[in-house]
Amino acid sequence: MFSIGDGVHGFTLDPTMSEFILTHENVKIPFAGHIYAVNEGHTSSFRDPVRRMLTELKSEPALDGSKRQLRYVGSMVADLHRTIMYGGVYMYPEYNQQPAGRLKLLYEAAPLAFLVEQAGGQASNGEKPILDIIPQSVHHRLPVYMGSEDDVSFITGCFRRYRENVHLD
Repeated sequence: MFSIGDGVHGFTLDPTMSEFILTHENVKIPFAGHIYAVNEGHTSSFRDPVRRMLTELKSEPALDGSKRQLRYVGSMVADLHRTIMYGGVYMYPEYNQQPAGRLKLLYEAAPLAFLVEQAGGQASNGEKPILDIIPQSVHHRLPVYMGSEDDVSFITGCFRRYRENVHLD
């Protein structure tokens, strides 16, 4: 996937010519998807709002009425490629061992957030768009939620409701 700020284009290596060929012009991420990608092996270490959001996400059918399905390769690039092509959401939330999140803003999250947004999706840290975050250090870490607009909006809406309920108590 490649972007210079005017959409996203996909290239595939043609081994007979040893060149990358444009195979997917002007890629658009679907508005909603039914696939979510997260390492559920960390579920017991996720903070309560993340566990609650995952429970809500899994219990709600996707916009097309289908049941949500977990598909997690464990490689951010591979999981996001699938998410951009077919819709859904990729998540790498904060957890007890990484309370600020694990992914680095400048050289992991922001470049891929740029691609996702150029393809028509959303990329958030759960509170605000990743591309609006000003790094506090070169290795600034953060939680990541990227993918289809409807799915990321659902997640950020869950977190917003949880924050408002905490302030009301």
